[in-house]
Amino acid sequence: MNSISGGILIFCLVILGQSSCTKDPQPIRFGKDACSHCMMTIMDPKFGGEIITHKGKIYMFDDINCMIRFEGKEGERVKTHGKYYTLDFSNPASLIPADQAYYILSDTIKSPMASRVAAFGNGDQRDAFFTQWNENGILLLWEEIVDRFERQIR
Repeated sequence: MNSISGGILIFCLVILGQSSCTKDPQPIRFGKDACSHCMMTIMDPKFGGEIITHKGKIYMFDDINCMIRFEGKEGERVKTHGKYYTLDFSNPASLIPADQAYYILSDTIKSPMASRVAAFGNGDQRDAFFTQWNENGILLLWEEIVDRFERQIR
């Protein structure tokens, strides 16, 4: 093998290695992908999320409580893995950064694993649904959601 073909081979291996892990969220294949915590098939495009580790490994979830409980099962705090994304209730199948989303916790919300939490890409969308649901529930931010579910784990 000459040095040019050896260089091309190394270049291809590096590209292949980088493409196997990503730092960007991947579309969830509803009806095909399984929740990394409860192993149920992810079905509802209004609920769920992803964790992307610092190394680019992706974990998918069917509900926010599964994402937080997965962290508890792994023995780490939520912030240690990397990036967190949640599905936007008002824009189904769209992943948004979990720490930038706006949340409602309400008995009105029927999420797959009973978290009763819906995430929204902006506060106006959240407030519109909150009003529509007769202000039944609590308005929260990401850290408040995490704290609430972590207390349930302990």
